[in-house]
Amino acid sequence: MEIIKCVEKSGIIKSYDILVLETFEGGFYIKIRALLTDNTELHIREYSDIDERNYSYHWQDSTGRLLMR
Repeated sequence: MEIIKCVEKSGIIKSYDILVLETFEGGFYIKIRALLTDNTELHIREYSDIDERNYSYHWQDSTGRLLMR
């Protein structure tokens, strides 16, 4: 999956957890929580199938305060 390759190669991601990974014929759904080098968290969701692709990002500080969505 391209999203996992991007996360693994990123220079700003210290560590990450795959919270959900569901695969099915023609698609997948994934949720990732990544800890960044500045100790903020990036939450990533992506859904992809033959007909559609949806994704969202939620970036928060170490106390859970929203930085950007």
